[in-house]
Amino acid sequence: MSAFRTVADTLVSLDEDANTLFQTQRAEAAARDAQGDTDSRYRLGATSFFVTLTAGQQYQNAHIQSVRARASRLADTAALFDSMGNPPGAQTAAHLATEWLRAADSRSTDGYTYVYP
Repeated sequence: MSAFRTVADTLVSLDEDANTLFQTQRAEAAARDAQGDTDSRYRLGATSFFVTLTAGQQYQNAHIQSVRARASRLADTAALFDSMGNPPGAQTAAHLATEWLRAADSRSTDGYTYVYP
């Protein structure tokens, strides 16, 4: 009975992750648009460079949250497979997801390295 509960809990987590991922992707798109607008205004001389830097930082933060949401969804997907059972002698899916998350946290696709608390 606990195995079914674990699978059900993991499915609920996946549903919540899907919602979180959708919301973070929307926030990332909005931040990217705001950054583009701010860059255009800066080039026209209508705003200061500090505002452009702030918009870029907000976009980077939104991007990081989106990556974390995707990683969380992948980890919960791995946990679902793990809760449904692994073949004997196989490395657990949760362990592989944890290693992937550590690697993803140490680097970013935009060429910058971020250090998380």
